[in-house]
Amino acid sequence: MNSISPRAGLSLLAILLSVAFPVAQAQAANVFKSGDLVLSVYGNGNQSGTYSDNQAAPIVLRDVTTSGSFVDQMTLPQASFYSAGGVLNSAISGEYGSSSEGTLELSADGHLLTIMGYGVNASTFDAATVNATNAYGTQALAQTTSVKGGSSIAVARVVAAVNAQGSVDTSTALYNFANTNNPRSVATVNGQSFYVAGQGVKGDGTQGVQYVMDGASSGTVLYHGTDTRTAMIVNGQLYVSTDSKQGGTTGAKGSSNIAVYGATLPTTATTPTILAGISNNVTLAQGEGNGISNTGKVNLSPENFFFANSTTLYVADGGQPKQGGLGDGGLQKWSLTNGTWRLDYTLSSGLGLVANTASAGTTGLIGLTGKDVGGEVELFATNSTIGDLDQTYLYGIDDSLSASVLPTSETFSVLVTAEADTNIRGVAFAPTAAVPEPANVALLAAGLGLMAFVSRRRKG
Repeated sequence: MNSISPRAGLSLLAILLSVAFPVAQAQAANVFKSGDLVLSVYGNGNQSGTYSDNQAAPIVLRDVTTSGSFVDQMTLPQASFYSAGGVLNSAISGEYGSSSEGTLELSADGHLLTIMGYGVNASTFDAATVNATNAYGTQALAQTTSVKGGSSIAVARVVAAVNAQGSVDTSTALYNFANTNNPRSVATVNGQSFYVAGQGVKGDGTQGVQYVMDGASSGTVLYHGTDTRTAMIVNGQLYVSTDSKQGGTTGAKGSSNIAVYGATLPTTATTPTILAGISNNVTLAQGEGNGISNTGKVNLSPENFFFANSTTLYVADGGQPKQGGLGDGGLQKWSLTNGTWRLDYTLSSGLGLVANTASAGTTGLIGLTGKDVGGEVELFATNSTIGDLDQTYLYGIDDSLSASVLPTSETFSVLVTAEADTNIRGVAFAPTAAVPEPANVALLAAGLGLMAFVSRRRKG
């Protein structure tokens, strides 16, 4: 009867362990601490140098406590690499100064952070664009083409999915999305597929919302909406915010709104349904707005959003509506009553808001995340600015979930101020480490059983 040698048994055990715990074996320590916040920081966050508006810049994911204290950070890959399974992953950079990029999302299962960028090394791109023979055809990263076959180098719009240990998947590099424009956000359940939102060239099929499989180079168009912003998965449904100047109220195309994309997560073309009441404009009563617009009808510019529960929605409004006119920038609180969403009030104290007609300053908010802690909602947001290189911040505020009238005691606190030559863009709660799947645990148990068998054979 053939037997397994001790050395062979231990080798097989090592293989089983690597299958059961591939991430832990590669990098055991967490970069991100559960319960902390993660910021997307563009520019010199990793001490890589200074950057000009529209240049390519590294993307740093920075872990901070909910009081704003620095914990740790990592820079997303600046060079392509092969994963353990031999899959090619792309470099990823962001456009410095672009206020519509950098949205950071936590996956529906809580184990991944997702963000979109461009498939280039920042320093290589910036060096090439000052050359007389600029092969990219533009000095602005967002204006590069993402469609192959033209006279300029096509730059893929790249999805990055990052787990708690800092392991990065950038294998999804799209060449049919956000052509000569901004990739803005990406949502996922568990990293196996993604929903991406952004702006492209009207009519070329690259703007709006797409469904994309992990590792793909192209996606399936769900909707050709103009100026789509934040894609988010909430309770098994896809929601997307839009801020457009095209006008119209049918579907989600050509208006400013938040819309839901079906009763379940879609994989083919669909017509979104606008959340009733959150579309184009709202009439402000005394005490409801941010104090700049006062009363009357103002246009919306929704960016990120957070459902505290099924009838309470917080919206980060940028205060710079594409429809024009004064906006209601800040943190809007909406309540669902008899099937229609109603604006309760807009939190703005402590933001130092300026009207969108000013030359510089904060007009509203763009990044947002939060959680309900026993009826007190803890909210964290980043600011939207007039100038691309105006000062950016992370703010925190608590709001009573039951309040329907603006509480006079609630004010934003500055938690993090962006350092020189950096922009704070998105904010999300840190991912948690995934628990090994039952099949992998079974493999581990089999390996331990094998080791015990080998030990008995040696003694016998």
